[in-house]
Amino acid sequence: MSVQQYDDDNDAAYSSSRLFSNFMIMTVGFSVNHATVTAMVALASANLGSELGNLQTALLYSFYTLTALFASKSIVGATGWKYGIVAGLGLYVAYVASFIVADQTESPVRDVAACIGGTLGGIAAGFLWTAQFAYFGRNAAMWAMANRDKLMQDKPAEVQTDGEIDQYVKDKASGMFAAYFAVPYLGFEVVFKMMQTVIGTPSGPVSAGWSSGKTFIYVINTCCAVAATVMCVFILDLKEERKKADVEDSAVEPENKSSFLDNVLSAGRLAFSDPKMVLMMNMNFCFGFAAAYINGYITGPVVTTYIGAGYGGILAAITAAVAALLSLPNTLGWVPAGAKKYYMVGGPLCFALVGFLPIVVGYGKIGHWAGGWGLILFYVLQGLGRGVWESTNKAIFVDYFSYDKMGAGSNLIIQNGLASAVAFFVNAFSSASPTVADCAAQGDCPVYAAEAWVVVATSVMAVVGFLLASGLNSKGIKTWAQIGGTSDLQQPLIEN
Repeated sequence: MSVQQYDDDNDAAYSSSRLFSNFMIMTVGFSVNHATVTAMVALASANLGSELGNLQTALLYSFYTLTALFASKSIVGATGWKYGIVAGLGLYVAYVASFIVADQTESPVRDVAACIGGTLGGIAAGFLWTAQFAYFGRNAAMWAMANRDKLMQDKPAEVQTDGEIDQYVKDKASGMFAAYFAVPYLGFEVVFKMMQTVIGTPSGPVSAGWSSGKTFIYVINTCCAVAATVMCVFILDLKEERKKADVEDSAVEPENKSSFLDNVLSAGRLAFSDPKMVLMMNMNFCFGFAAAYINGYITGPVVTTYIGAGYGGILAAITAAVAALLSLPNTLGWVPAGAKKYYMVGGPLCFALVGFLPIVVGYGKIGHWAGGWGLILFYVLQGLGRGVWESTNKAIFVDYFSYDKMGAGSNLIIQNGLASAVAFFVNAFSSASPTVADCAAQGDCPVYAAEAWVVVATSVMAVVGFLLASGLNSKGIKTWAQIGGTSDLQQPLIEN
């Protein structure tokens, strides 16, 4: 048992409307700030150049993974949930603002600013989501208690005890709040990515025609990121729920140390103990590699060659919009449980096509179709895959590894973050990664088959792995020993 902050009046101190408005303030502030970041991540290679842009993004994903594993719990423990959110959003501002410096300076200042921005952005992401997830859950739970009678009106007959009713209304409120969060979160991402083309491109069919837009789009993004951070300063400082019976003296230091160790090692323990994790990890790999391929290469040299500089924003917005349309039904609970397996097969296949189509057809044909706008197909496919990864895949992870949610979450971070970091580092420094100059010299952009085949291979393994993992899950298998049918069945190493 760990020491938690507790306020006897915390649950009853705020009205239902106050809790809901508080949640929406957090949601809008978080979503706007995060949208400015994702808009820049998608366009880093196009705006900063292939090498520097990919290096910046590689640093972002590297420090995201390291911070999430080794420091997120300690940072959020020191700041609390509210100020963990504020601190994370504040560091995100530094990442967005680094584009202003990079745009207005030359090397080496430009390179240093981009690298520092990527590093700080990665550190921010590493603990921001930990704070946001905890704050989200507590706000939803408090709202559920304030609306307990209303939410329990349609409860199933088997839900009888007070504990079961409390859990039922909290789960129901959490699902509702997830839908409320998803709309602005993905909606603002679409808006800010489109702004990069509408404002950031001085001419063209979808441009606002602002000659200074390319420079001022970074200023606009930074100002919005700052305003969103300030907005979250005014959210409630919610405390973690604790039963009064648990308020005792704080002789709990040994468990706190154990919890920190669990935060570092739980991912590895789960990967080694449960065969389903080895089978499921390729879904996170293929998403990371596909995102690096499309953001690091297609949005950069390919789009610049066939459509023109500055159009990556509207294409990236298509990915976000498609992901939102696909993930929202899952968030709202409209997708039957039996249909999720089709999503988990279809999502990786969409990622596979992002890599396979250029290999088979070539950018020459796709890039010249409809004045270059045939490239939209890649962004639609990426959006379909991302929509599955953002919703169904995460839900499946929670379900299949429900006995160790911390380990499951850590594996999601490690696998996706590591794959993305490796791919962006390769894009930055490998001679195999084509540039705009290569496209110009050859008349058409090279396929970049090495990374494309990695996307295809991990996507196919993701489908096969999911089907095998589902078979093991249906049999209740959680250890390697159970597969061998030995009598000495090991128990999962940790139960959360």
